[in-house]
Amino acid sequence: MASQNKYHLLNQEDDTKESEDEMTTKKQDQVTINYFCGRRQIQRKDFYLIMTTFTIISLILVALFITAAVRHHKFTSSSSKHTQSNHVSVTTFPYKNFRLPAYIRPSHYSIDLRPKYNQLLTDGNVSINITTSKKTDFIILHKKFITIHQVIVKEANGKRVKVVKTAEYPKYNFYYMKLENFLQPNQKYVIHLTFESRIKTKVLHGFYRSHYQTPTGITRYVYSTHLEATHAREIFPCFDEPAMKAIFSISITSPPGYTAISNSRHYMKTKLHDNSTLTKFRPTLPMSSYLVAFVVSDFKYLEGKTIHNIRVRTWANPLIYQYTNYSLYVATNIIPFYGKTFGVAYPLPKMDLVAIPEFSAGAMENWGLILYRETSLIYNELVNTLHVKQWVTVVVAHELAHQWFGNLVTMQWWNDIWLNEGFASFMEHIGTDHVCPEFQMGSCLIRMLRAYLGTSNFNNGIRHYLSTYKYKNANHNDLWRALQWASHSKTNISSMMSTWTLQPGYPVVTLGKRKNGTAVLSQQRFLTVQKAKSADRNSATTSSIWHVPISYQTEHGGKSIFVFLKKTDILPWKSTDGWIKLNSNQIGYYCVNYDIENWNSLINQLKKNYTVLLNMLNILGANNNENVIEGKASICCFAVFNDVDRHELLDDSFSLTKPGMLTVKVFLNMTKYLIKEKKYLPLHIGLRSLSAIKHTITDTKIKNKFEAYIYKLIQPQIQRLGWKPQASVLQSKLQHLVLSYGVHYNDSTIKNYSLSAYHQWVQNHTKLPKTYRTLILMVALKYEGQSVEKVLLQKYFQTKSASLRRIYFAILARSKDKTLLKKLLNMALDPTKVRITEAVGHISAIAVNPVGSKLCWEFYKKHYKVIHERYNSESFTLGHLMNALVARFNTEAQYNEVKHFYHLHNNVGVAKSTIPIILSKIRARINWRKFNEAATLEWANKYLP
Repeated sequence: MASQNKYHLLNQEDDTKESEDEMTTKKQDQVTINYFCGRRQIQRKDFYLIMTTFTIISLILVALFITAAVRHHKFTSSSSKHTQSNHVSVTTFPYKNFRLPAYIRPSHYSIDLRPKYNQLLTDGNVSINITTSKKTDFIILHKKFITIHQVIVKEANGKRVKVVKTAEYPKYNFYYMKLENFLQPNQKYVIHLTFESRIKTKVLHGFYRSHYQTPTGITRYVYSTHLEATHAREIFPCFDEPAMKAIFSISITSPPGYTAISNSRHYMKTKLHDNSTLTKFRPTLPMSSYLVAFVVSDFKYLEGKTIHNIRVRTWANPLIYQYTNYSLYVATNIIPFYGKTFGVAYPLPKMDLVAIPEFSAGAMENWGLILYRETSLIYNELVNTLHVKQWVTVVVAHELAHQWFGNLVTMQWWNDIWLNEGFASFMEHIGTDHVCPEFQMGSCLIRMLRAYLGTSNFNNGIRHYLSTYKYKNANHNDLWRALQWASHSKTNISSMMSTWTLQPGYPVVTLGKRKNGTAVLSQQRFLTVQKAKSADRNSATTSSIWHVPISYQTEHGGKSIFVFLKKTDILPWKSTDGWIKLNSNQIGYYCVNYDIENWNSLINQLKKNYTVLLNMLNILGANNNENVIEGKASICCFAVFNDVDRHELLDDSFSLTKPGMLTVKVFLNMTKYLIKEKKYLPLHIGLRSLSAIKHTITDTKIKNKFEAYIYKLIQPQIQRLGWKPQASVLQSKLQHLVLSYGVHYNDSTIKNYSLSAYHQWVQNHTKLPKTYRTLILMVALKYEGQSVEKVLLQKYFQTKSASLRRIYFAILARSKDKTLLKKLLNMALDPTKVRITEAVGHISAIAVNPVGSKLCWEFYKKHYKVIHERYNSESFTLGHLMNALVARFNTEAQYNEVKHFYHLHNNVGVAKSTIPIILSKIRARINWRKFNEAATLEWANKYLP
């Protein structure tokens, strides 16, 4: 794809009529020819002299014409059919800001699109109603990759305002219209533009084409949009900024056999002479341009209604649409729940949710027409696991929350994008809990604020915010004012939350050693890589202060909460209180450090819990009855620290080893209790952190000791859980966790069960149990290699299920066969074999394989240009890939190689901010070894056989 800053289309008028320069040149040529025809009697040498002179003059004229054409191509200055075309340079562009003028506002768009689907082009016209709050003799809007044929500006009464010049500034996608007369404040005007835009096939934004295949191998095309953040301007000229809200009236043609849907319901369908259908949609509510959406497809749908009679449809290709029934259930239940929670009913009469075959994001919250990846909307209970069900629930809940946070009320500018994403991320857990409470979801920053204010005050503040700013734009201060109004708190909410949203990172709160009934509380920014220079360190950590809601509990003194406002403070902590634990129930978004004595006391409490538990179970007469033990354990296991607190203790103690703020021995000593742990959250973080240590250590003997230690910790849970179906979601996740580790550490029971199930599947065509499918295939690949690779590749190309494709590829990516891994990498960039949306995930899966890490990095360097051209505008996708590629890098040589590569190739577009992040992560792994390897070896030699 050509560079977005340099690719411009010439005005179509140049294709249909001669330019003024061409006409002038031809007239001059004709005069010269007439002159020579009238002078036949001149001498031959004079003739040759004159001919030579003429040739030189002609060459000069041609050169001037070419120069003008080149300048025209570099900086297009187009006009309506009745205006003079003026060529100006980029340096003389009359408007200097990168944002549109705030005083010119659109109020309504009438958009008519006539795609030429076979040519991948769209003929269109748009009429934009605008007003201005001050006099202006120019209008600026956005366009990109669009050819404008004609532009007309009129007053509300129909009188024309002459456009005397137009120009473009490609860097900011500006289209400038110079007017003969000034537009007057508070008067209404209409801009009419006729244009041609493109349907894309190699990138997944703007208006683009994707596809699926029928069972007989026929390719069926799907045409859909993805406009966040700045891609509306690639379909139609517009004021493409979030604050420029307007009403959109859209019409579009669709080919025979296809249906068009958009943000609002249609009110008219007309059959045209070419058998295409023109669909006209009702006007939308006022909204930002990035929320405009339409889909043209042959999809089928399921339909339901909410309790308030909102029509909900879930769409997908005809092969899989029936598997959207679970998403339909989630949507029809969450929409009215959110309306009640927010105090503002869902304002549209319909909601469409569509599974797009190729979609760059997980989903996009277009108002009334949410688009998803297939894996985020499709759930087949006969094939998909509980993990897929949870993912679909969370994504549907997230995007529906955006209908209020983002669509109804929209951030003023992209620097407040967290107002959209932060609240949607928080509410996805509330929504998920409403329809599936067994998933037990949680969040962080907004959860902390709600806990501090109280649920009732928080909800009242949110309702006030949404009702005040509905159909408008807002910034973070508007939200803080609404919460302040509702909470009646003496704490300044704006000051408090600004410390979290307007500075980077989060704090580590350190509680010093207890002296005379008190301890010093201090805070600094948590950095995995501390700055070397004192000046940098001061700016990064010393100057950072957060207003931290501190909740804490002590061994004998109960629980308390207060707001920590300063760099340091004094916390009362009597000797009779015993140990102290900050951030009870992990409500706060911060890390906690203690002195060694308190850390050891907390570790002892973890061990004590199990002793107390076993004694209580014996008293209750549980004996060895598994059902009784499980039932009683849910009541009395860890009455002091719940599973969230235990997760936090493990997570904090390991995280603090990265910048060298705590010896790794504290974390390692804490992991000893895990042999009795029966909950998912603590075991997950504990095993993940131990595995990270094992991968970082270079001593083979110590690596082997850690493998044996990890296996020892999970063995009781493998024996307890086995292959029995689990009643709860978290217990199912725990079962999958310990069995997965058991595969790696060669557990014989897992091996025997898995190989037997695999052979039955291949030879007798029995079904693999969906809960254990991934585990069984992992074992089969590990022990039977190439024969399994062949089967999985065949299954990958045969299946129509996106989730099964992902599973099969993820298993293959674990192979130790470099030849296969190279083949998989080449497949990933071949769109005929791997979908564009799936390629990055596939490459990343190979990158985290120890055998594939270096292969992936070399492959990425070789195909850097192709990868970055394909995903140039997708910051999340590129950022994810760039992180995965270096996930196992932990040496100075690797750090220097990555740094040098990105020094030479820093044109990574929107993912440029990822470069310092990945370098910081590599440096953190290098530093971890420097800070902790010796202590780890010492601990392993002392405690591990």
